[in-house]
Amino acid sequence: MTQVLILSGDATIARMLHLMLRTSGFDVQSAHRDDEARDLLGRQRFDIVVLDFDVALTSADRLTQELRRRAPFIPIVAISSDAAVDRKRIGVDAFIPKPFHPETLVDAIHALAA
Repeated sequence: MTQVLILSGDATIARMLHLMLRTSGFDVQSAHRDDEARDLLGRQRFDIVVLDFDVALTSADRLTQELRRRAPFIPIVAISSDAAVDRKRIGVDAFIPKPFHPETLVDAIHALAA
């Protein structure tokens, strides 16, 4: 089963994503604070990280850089309402603009986890 970590500073968004992904058959964990994210990344292996850039735990650039240092091979899917986000500049593997259809995120995770 694909292990997904959701990083969002907004608990409501994280719960919605958590439910959507769990219903789609993923094993999902969520973190709402930097220390929770570090703790989860330190003790569990994840196949994908979903990062909500709109309510990121810290700045999106800094958080992406830290994720790349800690787990350089874990794909990162960024979601944001800012369509101007440059996915290559910030180092994510996929970018999904908000609002999005749930299958869009599920399909991106499947493609990156394959």
